[in-house]
Amino acid sequence: ASWDGTARLWNVSTGNMIMSMRGHERPVRSVVFFSDGKRILTASWDGTAILWNAATGHVIRSLRAGDSLSPPLVKFSPDGKRLL
Repeated sequence: ASWDGTARLWNVSTGNMIMSMRGHERPVRSVVFFSDGKRILTASWDGTAILWNAATGHVIRSLRAGDSLSPPLVKFSPDGKRLL
């Protein structure tokens, strides 16, 4: 999560940043990896959720999550087909 509206992917072994994903207008509140490791979902205080390609950092889909006043927390269903 970040205050500048970005989500950053880091290499744990080296500590180097792999990529920065920009797309939210307000701070990122929640980040989850899809179980296949190929997608990342971020949710922001701006009321959006963005699905990213984890290899490229490109946006797959952007969703309007709802009220920007409620803290957006995201989680995939066990089968990976739905989003809470």
